Amino acid sequence: MGKIKLNCLLILLMLSPTLAYAKEQKEHFVVANSPSGENTFIGNIYKNRDFKSLELKVSNINNNSFNTLESYYTFGKENKLNKIKEIFYSNDGSLTWINNELKAMPDKFSGFKKLYKVDATNHFYWGGYDIYLVDWFVNNNKKVMTWYDAIYCENNNKCFVSNLMIDGSENSGIYAQAIKLVSKRPISNAEKLPYTISLMPENKEAGRQNPLNLSFKVDWLKQPYEISLKKIQEKSNKEGGEKRLAKLSDFLVAIWSLDINASSNEERKSGLTKAISENWSDFNPRKMFSVFNKNSENQKIEKSAYIPSAYIEKLTNMDSYSVLGYLYAENETYIVGNASFDNNRQIMVFSVNNADYKLKQRPQNKMLHAIIYSTIFHKKLNRINEGI
Repeated sequence: MGKIKLNCLLILLMLSPTLAYAKEQKEHFVVANSPSGENTFIGNIYKNRDFKSLELKVSNINNNSFNTLESYYTFGKENKLNKIKEIFYSNDGSLTWINNELKAMPDKFSGFKKLYKVDATNHFYWGGYDIYLVDWFVNNNKKVMTWYDAIYCENNNKCFVSNLMIDGSENSGIYAQAIKLVSKRPISNAEKLPYTISLMPENKEAGRQNPLNLSFKVDWLKQPYEISLKKIQEKSNKEGGEKRLAKLSDFLVAIWSLDINASSNEERKSGLTKAISENWSDFNPRKMFSVFNKNSENQKIEKSAYIPSAYIEKLTNMDSYSVLGYLYAENETYIVGNASFDNNRQIMVFSVNNADYKLKQRPQNKMLHAIIYSTIFHKKLNRINEGI
């Protein structure tokens, strides 16, 4: 009889939503579509579909991902800093991070005592990590925020908290955006698009399973469309050629002409202000631009943040811009092309508003913008470009 009871208990434990290791299942979602409704950028993410919203309970064990999550919030509410440090993962740098955080802010977890409850609402998988979407509540039932927590479990079933989702990396930021789109823009069956990038956690030692896959299509031109002072094409732009290139062409030609013809800094400054006003919808002199350059020594694509004046200077130093194709979104179009600098070429991408073709610094589709200006996406574009 005792053996029967033990077996029943084991079965119940196996079926418990807080202990069961559910099979990862793909969820598909739309990142962007064209103004006509065609999906141009889609993704899929690995999720535990069987997981139901659960309130975190008091716990002090870390033998599975959910219990570890409960222990983290339990220790946080009790402000047990040593216990918190014990359950942070060391192999991916998270333990070093929390030690530094607590040295700088010993009261980092003091706000946890204000939490009335925490609900885990979704369970995702990325690399070797379990990602939980959690809602924080105060004052009985007032929701104050939604958060992401990452847990890593070793083969011996001992699990640890990771700072993966707040480590400031490009991929983690994109993954956080993807989690939002799973519920906002789901699709049951994803069509096959020509190109795919697979995002994994950066600088982490976990395995390569459960990537965030992002697929897209580019509307390639049959022939590259050159914009240069030697081959000015504004007239054909405005007469029904590549209309969406009109503002980009006007702006590049304007700054190139100023560089050659302006007789004074005042004239150059005045001309630049006019060119920006006429051809940009949201140029902000205080916001940075992302630029991707190829390292001359190792030939790797490297991302740099340019202040606006440095960005304009880089465009001014461009010899020509050869448009290769377009990636469409609901409110904007991304122009993909080769920028030439002293006989060296590099991929540069511009965004223009679909309504008036003006250049846009901050497009409306935030996730698509984050993806397109990520290192992995530009590396993919460069590989595609080399094969064209």
